[in-house]
Amino acid sequence: MVARAVEASTVAGTSRQAWDMLRDAQTEVRSTQSLKLEQRQALLANLQEGFENEKQKREGTDRLRRENAVAVESWVAAAEAQARSSTDWRATREVLKNAQQQVRGSDLRREDREGFLNRMRVAFELVNSRQDTARHEYERECAVNAGALRAEISNVVYEAGTSSNFSWTFSHLRTVQQRLKDTGSLTRQDRDALFDALNKGFEILADRRRDYHEGQRRLRVAQERERRRSEWEIRKRERVRGLEGAIYRLQESIRRDLDHKEDLYRQKDRIRPGRRSAEIHAQLNRKAEDVGNRIWSKQEKLGDMEKSLRDLTAEQFR
Repeated sequence: MVARAVEASTVAGTSRQAWDMLRDAQTEVRSTQSLKLEQRQALLANLQEGFENEKQKREGTDRLRRENAVAVESWVAAAEAQARSSTDWRATREVLKNAQQQVRGSDLRREDREGFLNRMRVAFELVNSRQDTARHEYERECAVNAGALRAEISNVVYEAGTSSNFSWTFSHLRTVQQRLKDTGSLTRQDRDALFDALNKGFEILADRRRDYHEGQRRLRVAQERERRRSEWEIRKRERVRGLEGAIYRLQESIRRDLDHKEDLYRQKDRIRPGRRSAEIHAQLNRKAEDVGNRIWSKQEKLGDMEKSLRDLTAEQFR
């Protein structure tokens, strides 16, 4: 009984279970009247040794848990420091979650674990609070920036519709546009609305400039188009002549290949039966096949060239 209790205590799931097993065995030994004094003392000594072993295990476990607490402290302290200073909220929450996992995954004394988890809860609340404050400050700054830019864009759009100095007004529009791009604190809705308003200024200025230069531009466009048409027609005639010449040369090459192929067939028909007649016959067949393949390839290329010529002839200047 005592031996079983001592052995079972060494494999018990928890220290408390092991201690209870030993204590139950000790109570049973003391209450058993049939034991002799020497037997009782021996059994109690054996149980006492089990108590001592369990006590040493408890002390070792406690020491290990204290060492674990020192290691976990570094994780928690680093997470708390980042929670107090960082504005990268997503990364900070990841650091806090990792530290929290270290707490939950480490063998710690109950009071240490509860203390660490409480500190992590406070750190999470601090991050949430700081993020809320930052969001409110950001929204306030966005409102101020949007109001200032809205007034400036209103003025420059008015200039775009009234000023006769197109270059200066365009430069002013670009300056305001760059200022809008460089302003970081704006909500997406305000930024989109301000860009839309500013783009209207660009459109107004572009329309007025186009109307102002319409007469001269039409003349320049007509002259340029006529010059390009003349150059295009010259290039087209040259390309047509070049393509027609290439087609003629390819047709001649095909004709020569057809003559050559026909000549090979005539040579094959003139072969007299003999020792090498089969070999010569096979050679001529291979040559005729090679020439046929070459003719097919050239005819395919000729078809592409003729199609290109038709397309080129039908092409109109645009």
